[in-house]
Amino acid sequence: MKKVLHLINDATPSRGGAQKILAILREDELNQGKETFSFSKYRNDKIQNQKNFIGGRGWIIKVLRASIKIRPEWIIIHSRFYLPLVPFFTLFGIKSCFYAHANYKSAPYLFKLFKTTSYIAVSETVQENLRGAGVPIKKVNLIKNPITPSAIAFPKYPSTSINLSYVGGLHAWKGVLNLIDYISISDLDIRLIIIGDGPLKHQIIDRIKLLPSNIKIELLGEVNNPFSRIEHCHINVMPSIEEGFGLVAIESMYHGRVLIHSDAPALTEICRNDRLSFSFSHSSPSSFSIALCNAIKIIQTEISPYTLEKRSELILENYGENKFLDDYRTALK
Repeated sequence: MKKVLHLINDATPSRGGAQKILAILREDELNQGKETFSFSKYRNDKIQNQKNFIGGRGWIIKVLRASIKIRPEWIIIHSRFYLPLVPFFTLFGIKSCFYAHANYKSAPYLFKLFKTTSYIAVSETVQENLRGAGVPIKKVNLIKNPITPSAIAFPKYPSTSINLSYVGGLHAWKGVLNLIDYISISDLDIRLIIIGDGPLKHQIIDRIKLLPSNIKIELLGEVNNPFSRIEHCHINVMPSIEEGFGLVAIESMYHGRVLIHSDAPALTEICRNDRLSFSFSHSSPSSFSIALCNAIKIIQTEISPYTLEKRSELILENYGENKFLDDYRTALK
């Protein structure tokens, strides 16, 4: 039986995009008759058993022991944290693949020092980032993250109220604090629903207390099937300062939302041909107000269910799970 070992910071599925991708890959590996294992630096859900290892102190020895014991055909590296171990995997005769989930700006020398057998990039932006770090382009497989089909929750158009949503982690690079700053100076009556959790939670709570009366923000935390929960929100906002792929962007389109997004390259790549998406730049905060005004004009008009359905179909065609898994299997042959 073929075996695959995944190395990641935290394999808890609810943690974010990379973790969701890992869960999809491991389920498919099982369906393909493979044994699949994960090794995490730590796990928020504390799951630890014969197929899921946790590092902690002495993590280097633990990873190497697991590699020798399991003898996987492939080791999939989801974090640069593990790259220095690549020479050992090569010595053990194990093929390795670096799965680039983000647009890495720091420490590009790691890719020159520790070269894996192959690479997977989640977007053209990330692919170019790897090329710039010295990775041969012929070794990089472009495999865009998939959307998992679910019950579609289209909002009803037109709308006279301004209900915004934010779905994602509460981290500095996600730009959620910037978003609060932008809407807090508006004279419009705006309601923002924030779905997600992270280290900025308490800062967000503090800022909510200082908002003017025309701005209402509700923090819901982590929620399953978020777009079903926020069906009344016509506009989803992605204010990311950095973004590797932008899964929430395609989920927004799939669920019929008007989208306001930053000009992070990965988001521009996804949204550039979508007429219901509006871009702004953090370098020009006033551009957010322009994007918001354009989005409001759109939601105040009639958008036919047919238009939204065709948009969803296009998302499934370009980002469907079957295509994603076929591409992944091909990359590891």
